[in-house]
Amino acid sequence: MTLTTMQAPLHDGIRSFTARQLTSRQWPARDFLIHPWLRKGESALAWAAPGVGKTMLSLTLALMVAGGGKFAGWEAYTPRKVLIVDGEMRGEDLAERLTFLAHTVEGINIDVALDNIEIRARQLQDPGSPFYDIADGRTQRELSTYIRKANVDFLILDNVTTLTDTMGDENSVEATKPVLAFLMDLKRTEVGVLLVHHSNKGGNTYRGSTSLMTTFEVAIGLKKPEGSAMGQACFSLEFTKFRAKAGDMMVPRVFTLDGSGWHVAEDEDDETTRLIRAIETCRFRTQQQAAVSVGIEETKASRLLKRAYATGATSQRHIRECLKQAGEAADEAIGSADLTL
Repeated sequence: MTLTTMQAPLHDGIRSFTARQLTSRQWPARDFLIHPWLRKGESALAWAAPGVGKTMLSLTLALMVAGGGKFAGWEAYTPRKVLIVDGEMRGEDLAERLTFLAHTVEGINIDVALDNIEIRARQLQDPGSPFYDIADGRTQRELSTYIRKANVDFLILDNVTTLTDTMGDENSVEATKPVLAFLMDLKRTEVGVLLVHHSNKGGNTYRGSTSLMTTFEVAIGLKKPEGSAMGQACFSLEFTKFRAKAGDMMVPRVFTLDGSGWHVAEDEDDETTRLIRAIETCRFRTQQQAAVSVGIEETKASRLLKRAYATGATSQRHIRECLKQAGEAADEAIGSADLTL
């Protein structure tokens, strides 16, 4: 092959910048799609076991972003274009859920939201026709091109299992690489992404290779609380990964959906665990001091501990011993200080 017929090096087009160029550039502010946890160009993973309510949550978020409004203390300031790619839901089920959930978002412009959401669902296609496979290069190129062309701001992919026909073993790092590459490329389009996934058998994290987590700014775990009704969207929601500064709306909370809408409350199981761990540091003389140190109202300390005693999470004797040690350590420190005067 002669020099004139040789192809240009593959990476000839890669741009390079000095540190001075980057630090002196006036970077545009990245708008929040969902304040305070998802901005344009960022991606989030939401995982849960089947039937917990992850699709109900993702559709609620889609409506909030598409029509503006508030949900669970989170807020979408401006209506945006939303694309939902769904791999398993029937069209009539999606329509029914969207109709109901639209009224659960505070301050939403429903007319704008319904026009701003585009749905591409496997079950709405002709029998035998191909559908998106986000592990496949052709799907990736087609979706990326369309997102730019249609000015999509928020993309929901629901879910990994039904949208990755060619991925193979979910536990394989190599198998997940095409999906990771696609998610990284989407960041360059400035679209926000929510990828919905299933939990593992134990229900304590997402299913598949740990490499899947590398690209996400946010990861959200949904777990079914003990005693909650089967078939009802009810889950404890926890941010298991969050790169920005956390706020009050980022603590674990319990979400329950019934005929009147969503109900959100603090996760008392998590509060109880935080309180017990604070007391076990033996740094607090009273359970109220320990509660305040971990952001729990001091008036709730007694009730949380009584619940912990009843469930066997800890014992009254153990808590008293920790508080006693804290008091003795404080008295000893005061005594030592008096001797130095």
